[in-house]
Amino acid sequence: MKTKGRQECRLAVGTSDGRRSTIWKIWVQKSDSYIQSRMMGSDTKVSMHADGRCQWSRTSEWVQRQSSYKNADRHFKRWRLSSSKRGEAIHAFRIIIPESELRETRMNEKLQKVHWLPLPSQGSAIIVEFHFTPISKDMPLTIYLPYHHLFSFRLGDGRWLVAFYHEESMNLENLNTLKRLRAQFNNIELEPQFRACGFVEHPNGSKGLIELVPFVNSHFSEEKFFSKS
Repeated sequence: MKTKGRQECRLAVGTSDGRRSTIWKIWVQKSDSYIQSRMMGSDTKVSMHADGRCQWSRTSEWVQRQSSYKNADRHFKRWRLSSSKRGEAIHAFRIIIPESELRETRMNEKLQKVHWLPLPSQGSAIIVEFHFTPISKDMPLTIYLPYHHLFSFRLGDGRWLVAFYHEESMNLENLNTLKRLRAQFNNIELEPQFRACGFVEHPNGSKGLIELVPFVNSHFSEEKFFSKS
């Protein structure tokens, strides 16, 4: 989809009237790429720049609203993409959306332009993978790849941002990440529709965000709430 000079895609796992994830937005402007979720509002986003610099950061709009913060202090994580071998694509980022974290929500949201990804089976997750290709005039050939193709956005410098999704069983590392992240929300009052995400880095160096339902407020039984999954 193109809108006002940029290419973008909105996606979610699940269904508009049932259990689902939050809405994720991916967009390209010139040669830079961005990932943001509605749970983040306008406060944080992932930025992947043409020179290989990447960061998960508070947005400049957030910094402007906070007089005590400086622009240099807004980054949660910073890293660089490795250089690609000749003719090979670079794995840039991933979004992990576990089946256990999908919930029905009463929030009134605009869902008309959302690309809905299928519900994963119990104990699994939908994983959205992002790759940068080398410079090419032609759209990358994706028909023979094992994953489901979402989009190919051409960047201003001639590269392509290509996205795929697939279902994968939750491994021990991701399960432990969910447990660790939930522990950080102890004693915080949250509404049942609240969502959060945490940064993940796997031993192979790949980076990503994992979506989770962090906690339930005192008006709900945690055992009853999570038994809906």
